[in-house]
Amino acid sequence: PYSAAMIRAAFFSLVCLFAASSEAAIIENADGLEDVIASGHAAAVLWVSKDREGQEDLHKLVDLAEEQLDGRLKIYWLEITSAVNGAGTSSAFEFNIRRKKTPKFMVMGQRSRTPTAMMPLPCADLTEECATMVADQLLMQCEDNPQDQDGSFQKLTLTLGRGGDEL
Repeated sequence: PYSAAMIRAAFFSLVCLFAASSEAAIIENADGLEDVIASGHAAAVLWVSKDREGQEDLHKLVDLAEEQLDGRLKIYWLEITSAVNGAGTSSAFEFNIRRKKTPKFMVMGQRSRTPTAMMPLPCADLTEECATMVADQLLMQCEDNPQDQDGSFQKLTLTLGRGGDEL
C-alpha cells in the first residue's frame, strides 16, 4: 500500500526530527563514516543499536559530554539497525561492533582505519557525572595528539621504523 518513495520520505523526516533533538552529528551512511575516518581531526563515534531503549537519555549524555569536551573532540552518532543495508550495519562488520554490545565509543585518533580505542560506556546511569567520565576517558585517548590553534585534536600520523632516512 505504501510506495518505496513514501517510506523513504517518512524515514528521512523522522531522521531529521531525531537529529534536531540533539547536537551530536549523526552519520547517516557509510560515506559519512569514511569522511570521519579521512578527516584530519580526531573524533569519537558512538555506535548505538536502533532497537535499544533509552536513546533520548543517551543523546543528552552525548550533548553533555560534548559541552565538556569544548570543541576539542567531536562525537558522532552511528546507529546499527537490523537491516543488512543500514548505514552502521555494513561498517559494524569491519570494526567488529555487535548490536548487543552497544553503546560503544570508537576513538579515531590516528590517520589509519584502526581505531585508537574501543570503549563501552563507563557507567550504567546516564547522568552528568557519567558525561564527565565519558569526556575524561575520550580526552585521555587523545592526550598525545597535537592540537590546532582552536584546541581541537588532530590525528596522529604513524610512521614506520624510527622515522629516519635509513633504508
